[in-house]
Amino acid sequence: MKVIGITGGIGSGKSTVSAMLKNAGFIVIDADKIAREILISEGGNELIAELSATFGDFIIKNGILDRKELAKVAFANAKEKEKLDAIMLPAIIRKIKMEISDFEEQNMQVVFLDAPLLFEAGLDVLCTETWLIHASESIRVLRTIKRDNVSENDVRMRMRFQMSDEQKIEMADFVIDNSKDEEYLKKQIKLRLKESVNL
Repeated sequence: MKVIGITGGIGSGKSTVSAMLKNAGFIVIDADKIAREILISEGGNELIAELSATFGDFIIKNGILDRKELAKVAFANAKEKEKLDAIMLPAIIRKIKMEISDFEEQNMQVVFLDAPLLFEAGLDVLCTETWLIHASESIRVLRTIKRDNVSENDVRMRMRFQMSDEQKIEMADFVIDNSKDEEYLKKQIKLRLKESVNL
């Protein structure tokens, strides 16, 4: 089974590409969705308790994890981000491996893995090939401000803890430019699918 990893910095359009692939009938394993799901699954309470003990009770509102409050403290500096990753990444990686294994047992030909930290978390080793969705930093900042209704400072703070696109370009098998409109992006995805999935 072919596993194609999709990654990109915040605001790169990675989720747009994943949506295009889903609409075309492909299976996409979404690492961010898995991160949310494991917090409400069996064992999620243990993770929430660990997050609360590490970052403070204020990240819990009415018994529910306040993801915005968690992001504020976890992205304050590299040390705090490392603490978050140490708690969350092992559980996320375990679940991703399980899903890949399940799809393999179902004899799927190709599965996509959408993961913002594909390289940082070492998830690229699970992939047959990797695609980097790329756009300039200024475009990504503007997109994220508009999408998440956050300040430029918030966006840049989150960007600080992601590997630079320059590093990712070196590591990715293919780079898909998403600096123009959606039609331009669709054409590139279509071409990439033709070459990678023989469509």
